[in-house]
Amino acid sequence: MTSVGVDGLVTTYQYDVFGRPAVTLPPAPAAYSITQSYGWDLAGGAVWYSLVSHPGKPDVKIWYDLVGREVRRETEGFGNQAVTQVQTYDARGNVVSSTQPYKAGETYITTTTQFDQYNRPTTINSGALGTKTISYAYAAGELTTTITTLAGTTSQKTDASGKVTSSTDDGGTLAYTYFSHGGIKEIKNGAVTIASSQYDTYGRQIQLTDANAGATNYEYNALGELVTQTNANGAAYALTYDAAGRILTRAKAGEPATTYQYRASGNGINQIEKVTGFAGNLEEYTYDGYGRMLTSKETVDGNPYITTYAYNNYGDIASVLYPSGFGTNHAYDGNGYPTTIKNTNSSVTLYTNTGMNGLGQNTAYALGNGKTSVINYDYGIPKLFSTAGVQNLELTWDYTKGNLTKRKDYIKNREESFTFDNLSRLLTATVAGKPAQTVTYEPSGNIASKTDAGQQFSYHPAKLNALAGIIAPTTALPMLTQDVTYTAFNQPDKITENGSGQPYELTYTYGADYQRIKGVMKKNGALINTHYYFGSYEKDITTGVPDKHLHYIHTPAGLSAIVIRESGTDQYYYTYTDHLGSLLTLTAPNGTVILDQNFDAWGRLRHPANWDYVNVPAPTSYLYRGFTGHEHLTNFNLINMNGRMYDPVVGRVLSPDNFVQNPYSTQGYNRYSYVMNNPLKYTDPSGQVVFIIPQIGFGKNGFSLGLEIGVGIPGVLSASATAGYNFKSEKGYWSVQGSVYGIYGGYGSSGWFAGYGYRYAGLSIGVGYGANEGWNAGLSYGGTYNNFNGSAGIGWSQKGGFDWNITGGYTFNIEKPTHTKIGEYNLAGAPENGLKQRGGFDCLICASEYLDQMSNGRSYEDISAAVGDFYNPNAGTNTMEALRALYGENNVAGYAQISPLTIGRQLQSGNPAIMAQNNNHAIVPTRIEQWQKTYKSHLPKTYFKIKYMNPATGGFDHFKTNRTITIPTFIINFSR
Repeated sequence: MTSVGVDGLVTTYQYDVFGRPAVTLPPAPAAYSITQSYGWDLAGGAVWYSLVSHPGKPDVKIWYDLVGREVRRETEGFGNQAVTQVQTYDARGNVVSSTQPYKAGETYITTTTQFDQYNRPTTINSGALGTKTISYAYAAGELTTTITTLAGTTSQKTDASGKVTSSTDDGGTLAYTYFSHGGIKEIKNGAVTIASSQYDTYGRQIQLTDANAGATNYEYNALGELVTQTNANGAAYALTYDAAGRILTRAKAGEPATTYQYRASGNGINQIEKVTGFAGNLEEYTYDGYGRMLTSKETVDGNPYITTYAYNNYGDIASVLYPSGFGTNHAYDGNGYPTTIKNTNSSVTLYTNTGMNGLGQNTAYALGNGKTSVINYDYGIPKLFSTAGVQNLELTWDYTKGNLTKRKDYIKNREESFTFDNLSRLLTATVAGKPAQTVTYEPSGNIASKTDAGQQFSYHPAKLNALAGIIAPTTALPMLTQDVTYTAFNQPDKITENGSGQPYELTYTYGADYQRIKGVMKKNGALINTHYYFGSYEKDITTGVPDKHLHYIHTPAGLSAIVIRESGTDQYYYTYTDHLGSLLTLTAPNGTVILDQNFDAWGRLRHPANWDYVNVPAPTSYLYRGFTGHEHLTNFNLINMNGRMYDPVVGRVLSPDNFVQNPYSTQGYNRYSYVMNNPLKYTDPSGQVVFIIPQIGFGKNGFSLGLEIGVGIPGVLSASATAGYNFKSEKGYWSVQGSVYGIYGGYGSSGWFAGYGYRYAGLSIGVGYGANEGWNAGLSYGGTYNNFNGSAGIGWSQKGGFDWNITGGYTFNIEKPTHTKIGEYNLAGAPENGLKQRGGFDCLICASEYLDQMSNGRSYEDISAAVGDFYNPNAGTNTMEALRALYGENNVAGYAQISPLTIGRQLQSGNPAIMAQNNNHAIVPTRIEQWQKTYKSHLPKTYFKIKYMNPATGGFDHFKTNRTITIPTFIINFSR
């Protein structure tokens, strides 16, 4: 079987005699095959296995038990060492234990889970990472779920439809109300309305009002596409689309439009070809015959900046040539793991990978300075960064809460300890031998005081979390006037500050993705610096000195080198960071330390030797990056976090985050707080407005939240659109994409991307290329349970280096499956017409009257008399005792949970059933249908349709279930 894509690329598939995938021949410059084999193996509860072999990628072997559940997985890891994962199940199919991926000899976490009779988790024990207990309680039609850990207790209430109506933590209680169509209506914290929404008659959100950001209005066309968005300042953006739903233009009134053009034919068909930005910049892309980007050209100020890419046979990036002429070559082992990065035009090896653990984290590597580095992890959490003579940083964690409690620099002989409250907000930071830096908070997450900033923070009366002033400020805050103006899309436009009579002015220009591409610095009105931003490449033009071309070299270990080309000569600086990505140390090519810098918990620059705030060395002319890898604006004492400006002394951002950090946390709606006031655990949030959040993830690159809407056949053909926000990359994201048999491509806020992915039984392996990320590769494992999905993965990209992530969300699968009825069981002799209850909680009396027509024929009154005191018109019925009074003690069997098939077989034999629970509603099942749902890319799934007589209506209704029925059920043995 072959498939031919719209781009003419041919993929060939071969199957074994059972119709299972056996060989795949993907399009590639040199032909190769992906094979999949199967075999029997009865070890450790397994019955059979599948083995996927992909040249240039790791082999993956998965063992399954008798019912097709995965029990063991081995992936060929770095150094050809097997990476193992094991999981076990209880009799009801619940996963009761699962391990982290691990290599032989590694310490790993085994998570064990206990479930109640309704298959709900009650205890989750993750060993050293702590235990979580979960309890459930019903009251007034709502379910309260309480989660208790050593970090504290949280609870949520949900209504009958599963919507959260309240969420409580140590910061208070959030209350949520909804419209009848399910859209969020209002969110309150006590008496304060935090956010509210309005919708049109089609259920589309037309207004979002936020206590910090004001009201944003939305308009749509007949296809449901957003055509106008207007913010609280009245700035309106208009959008147009082509017939395929791809964006064509985006424009603000009075400004030039941003336009998008797509390839209509030839290489890269349907991929983005050109983007013309509203500020006049131009982005152009070319592709090879396999749809991979060959060149990315950005034109700014009339000057072209071209980046060129080349690939190996398996789609991994082989080389990158930057606009400056500097380039890198990338090599991989036989499993696709990166091994070296070298200068294209010289013999300099910038990075060598020498070790990775079972989680895919880089544990050992060497840089071009001859230094060997080691990173030690416990359960995936970094605890030691060690490079002889350069770095020896030890981290101590409270694993149960995920908080850093101490860091110690053995080279500088400095130690700092930290404490947190029950909301994981940083309370104190104490350098040994020095006074503690203390922070206090309001319940909402507003900082009330900070010892190095001021005694009392005050906030704007009309903006919940906007800082209005500081009483008794410290000398760390310069008493200067700083003005910041903003663009219509809420990015800093211009910053001015008059320092000692020397006014500085910084003006930014933004690209089509609303990220900065140019910054112009002036002093006293005279130009002193122009800086251009192109991802991993930047160009700096400073008056009076040669131009600098900066190249940031990312590896699986993170940022590992900065190569600066000046007057045609390359200067190499090798970099060392901490767990947050903060740049701490640079060495020369011979390994000599030439620069140190250090930051306190909130990112304030301090002396690298003694961790004091006095006599801090001035920054160098070439080092712009620092805290969490972001750009420091030293003339303004600010940090540019790509979406917003951050003040590390105050510990607050200057403008509201348009994205809710955590929708069910009282701290999540504080739009001016920095990383929910835990700067040692997370990195900078920023982005665009999203309230409904069905995808939540966390990884090396921080938290991310988003929404994906797609159509197609999983693993075969699909198209989707995605929007969301990543908290560390500091910006929102969007994309449109499609795939055919694993070959995917699309365009989004990070430029175009393309690649190939393979998926089987939850394992996904992919390689690709993106305009912004460069080459990338990764693997993940995930699954779906009742449409709730989750996955964990590792990956590497040219720009971002190594990353890992854990995600979860909700999947709306709109592929139309095939439904086949495979069984039907009817209640023999069931009356044709139902009976309606008369009132007073008498549904069980009515249900029994309906059934009694099949045996004794007693009346409603006779049944009521027989039940006697077991029926209370004001409270309901004791179900078991009432039924035994009616039909005899030995003729009624009760089940807390029961298979639909068991009920069906009893019905067919003439023995009826009643489903009830004390004073809750009683119903009579009359037919059980067994169905099979089949998708093209999934194993068949069985479900049941239950027809029942409903005393509430006197008619017949239906419900569906995929599993054991957990409604208490009573089987009645009729004596004929």
